[in-house]
Amino acid sequence: MKKTAIRLMLYGAMALFALLGAAVFFWFAPMMAQECLCMYPELAWMYAPGLAFCGWIALLCYGMLFLFANVAHRVLWGESFCRENARAFRRMGALALLAALSMPVVLLFFGAVNVDSGPGVLLLTAAGFVGFLAVALLLFPLAELVDQAARIQDENALTI
Repeated sequence: MKKTAIRLMLYGAMALFALLGAAVFFWFAPMMAQECLCMYPELAWMYAPGLAFCGWIALLCYGMLFLFANVAHRVLWGESFCRENARAFRRMGALALLAALSMPVVLLFFGAVNVDSGPGVLLLTAAGFVGFLAVALLLFPLAELVDQAARIQDENALTI
């Protein structure tokens, strides 16, 4: 596959994820929060904390996307197996793990204020936890693989 095609696919995928994230975090979530505000006016005090939590998750997701953009840039310049990419994958894994561990905070919050969160919140929280945890569990071994490949590449460069 040509480098130009790979570049277009990588940047296209990143743009698609950025737009999808913007639609979810900055259009769909506030719209759903507004509908919940209309249906349950007694829970109006939860509107701002809910949107703040959504912003926190958005920040973590865009952080991962930014780190991936740096990796993609290095890969396109022929630096696939380097320590910087391994470090970036570890950081992405840490952000994904932080996002996964943030998800149960929602349920703890609802439990602390003694409000029934409903099955939708429980399902979204569980899906977010499992999804982010799966991403983290894939990124940490990938970081180790890239780090090992970088070490082998450095050793081979010294023997030539």
